[in-house]
Amino acid sequence: MSHDARDTEERLRSWLDGNQPARERLCLHLLSLDRRFTQIKPVQPKGGPDGGRDLEARFDNIGPARGGIGFRNSPSDSSTDFRWVKSKLADDLSSALTNEPRLVAFAFFTNVRLTVGQRQKLEELARTKTTAQLELYDRERMRVLLDGVEGLAARYQFLQIPLSAPEQAAFFSRWGSDLEAMVTRSFTKVDERLRRIEFLQESQRPLTQLAFHIVLASATPISDLPHVRAMLHISRFTGDLRRNRWNLAVCNNSPDRSLPSCGQGPCVGGAFWHEDAATPLGTFASTWPDPFRIIASHGGVSAWLDDSQLSRLADLDEASFAFFMNRKLWERVGRIDIFANDYLVWTASVSELSDDPPNAQPELPWQFSADELADEWVRVMPRGYTGSLNFTSSTPLRLIEAEQMRRRD
Repeated sequence: MSHDARDTEERLRSWLDGNQPARERLCLHLLSLDRRFTQIKPVQPKGGPDGGRDLEARFDNIGPARGGIGFRNSPSDSSTDFRWVKSKLADDLSSALTNEPRLVAFAFFTNVRLTVGQRQKLEELARTKTTAQLELYDRERMRVLLDGVEGLAARYQFLQIPLSAPEQAAFFSRWGSDLEAMVTRSFTKVDERLRRIEFLQESQRPLTQLAFHIVLASATPISDLPHVRAMLHISRFTGDLRRNRWNLAVCNNSPDRSLPSCGQGPCVGGAFWHEDAATPLGTFASTWPDPFRIIASHGGVSAWLDDSQLSRLADLDEASFAFFMNRKLWERVGRIDIFANDYLVWTASVSELSDDPPNAQPELPWQFSADELADEWVRVMPRGYTGSLNFTSSTPLRLIEAEQMRRRD
């Protein structure tokens, strides 16, 4: 069923009788359709003295604008109605000029239908008072706007006129993508806030697991890279060194190190310690696949330890970090990730990293042969600045979310 324009005209005539707040909101929406008017706001949307100005705005980025609303209850478009509109316009415009002498535009809304001659008389009246531009919105002009695609939502909201099938098609053709984007942004913001709240709560729990993954650019046979060693050092400068320095390292087996038996295949071992590499808090060993793509190291402590021996996940915030590894390993790196408890707290691709010689040789729980140390140590850090973890500017991803992002990439 198609829409009859007479329905809109009749609703503008009488539907909002006595409902000044709805009248003002309708006019505010109609004024917003004119892109020359910006920063539009009602003065007293719920009623009350407004100094003769119902709407405030700026016009064409030039200066202040004001709006007046002169709705009659069920007008008949008689000469009496016109005299009332003329008087209301004169009063509202005078009040607006008193309030804002620099006025550059004045919009006046009325549900009285004006003839061409009547519009000219109102424009002449305005010119006797000000050089500001007058924009007249009578019933017919408002009807045209409300029956247009951009006014359909306001027509339904304020006049309760349903959209016909062609109007629905036109509406969604014009606004469908914008509505979809708005809904998506809303859900995204809610998700981000929930993730933030969840992380802030869980960041107060003990830091029981720390890990890093060095992801190579491509799978590498052990024959091409027979020796690997890597270490992550994290430090937060406070008085409690025991709780605010973390070290995590990994290397593969050699005659100079005694790692637990891993069964078949080459062996990789790791260690986790706070301060003294000679007394690690935990060690691990596992079989190294061939060819390999990821070099992983993980460590942790029991959550049942005394609180004085435990760090919190939140203690990593604003902590500085650096990676150390043998150069041949660094030359094959594609990406590095840092994990803490159930979160991915930092990640960077090789293009975001840089290397330089370390200031001192890293201290690990193992001894390395001269042949292995011939492959020199390099320090790896984010390019252009000191590596640091920051939980203020971004919220770490839970591991399941991080995995979903990896699959999308």
